[in-house]
Order: sequence, then C-alpha cells, then structure tokens
Amino acid sequence: MSLNRPASRVDSDAPPAIRRFSARIWRTALVVGCLAFAARHADAQKLQFRALTPDDGLSSSRVQSIHQDSRGFMWFGTTKGLNRYDGYGFTIYRHRDGDATSLPANDALTIYEDAQKTIWVGTPAGLSRYDRERDAFRNFNVVGSDAVQVNAVLEAQGTLWLGTARGLFRFDRATGKATSYGGPLGTLDVQALFEDSGKHLWIGTNGSGAFELDPRAGTVKAWTVDPESTDSPTLYRAKNAGRNRVAR
Repeated sequence: MSLNRPASRVDSDAPPAIRRFSARIWRTALVVGCLAFAARHADAQKLQFRALTPDDGLSSSRVQSIHQDSRGFMWFGTTKGLNRYDGYGFTIYRHRDGDATSLPANDALTIYEDAQKTIWVGTPAGLSRYDRERDAFRNFNVVGSDAVQVNAVLEAQGTLWLGTARGLFRFDRATGKATSYGGPLGTLDVQALFEDSGKHLWIGTNGSGAFELDPRAGTVKAWTVDPESTDSPTLYRAKNAGRNRVAR
C-alpha cells in the first residue's frame, strides 16, 4: 500500500461489495456534512431586531421615512423632527424660530441622497438641503414664496424631481429654482416617485392613481386601479417586477 494514497479512497480492483459500501458511506457523510453546514448557515442568518424608541432618544415613535446615507448613518423622519443615528445615539434636527439654517418644519416627510452625496429632506414647508460641513440646512420654498409640501424626491437621469402636494416639479440644484412639469401632472398630489428599468418615471398620487412619464418623449400615461371608479387609492411605492412595473 502506498503511503501517499488517501485513506478514504477504495482501489478500483477492490470487490464490488466493498466499493458499493464505500460509496454509500461517502454519500451519507456528504449529506450529513451538507445538513450541518446548512444548519450553521441558518443560525448565522437569523435576524435579530432591536427597537429604537423615544426612550433611546428618537424624537417620535411615528417614523414616516427612513434612509441610510453613503456614510452609514441612519436617518429617520418623524412628525417631531429629523433624526440621525450613528449606532450609539441620535442627533435631532428641528425647526428653530428665527434660525434660517434649521429645518422649516419638524414634520420630515421624505429623505433622499443624490449622486453627489447630498441629502435632501421634504417637509410641509418645502425642500431642505443638508450641509454636512456646517451641519445646517438651506431651505427652498419650491413655488416662489409659497411653502409647498414636498412628499418625494428622486434623481433620474441627472434631474432632481420633486413630488409635491401641488404636482410634479423639476428642481435646478445650481439655481435653487423649481419648475412645474405642468399638464396633467401639474395639479396632482404626488406621494411617490420611482424610475423603472426603462428610464420611465412613475408618479404615485393621492386619489388619482399612478402616472407613467417618459421624460425623453414627454408622454404621460395614466393608470388606475379601477377604471370604473373615481376613488383611487393612494400609491406610495413602486418596484420593477421583470417586464412588469408594479406600483403600490
């Protein structure tokens, strides 16, 4: 017998019964090994949840928006302020009377980070841009001097889109000016924005169904849950599902 031969191998000239027995042993060992690995892997994948409440420093238990930024911070928009969580504690941003660098309202409806790593916050009083260096905000009214509620923010093909209570807007980050898209999208109460794999923009509304916008062609298609009913649900989210686009 060669000392270099693996002990687990059976010679090809061994009796058939021995070879069959050895094969069964190896198959059994393989199955047991796979089950043990799967069990260990399943244990490693068990999710553990920890609740973060006002007792931990969260400004309100009513959380309306959640975002993890490019630096790993978790942001929570609540009805009583914007919260930044670093894994240990919260920094809370609220409106302060007379301070133009604070949020214009405490109700943080949406949080979004664009390709330039800039964080945008939508509130009932407009749009806010977070300045990391100054730890402060610059606020925009969206429509002239009017404070318009911003419910959704999305960057698509280099354009920053705003979903507001007064329709769909395009926001110019260089000038700080917003322009209404106009047409049927200019009067909707927009609650959600989503870009699908075909680069079409989906607009979820409060009571008017969903709209599909092709920004390149400028075409708009209306989608309703029940064409026979004028009472459409509010649509908050959308996602790609193969070739189908699903709004919900």
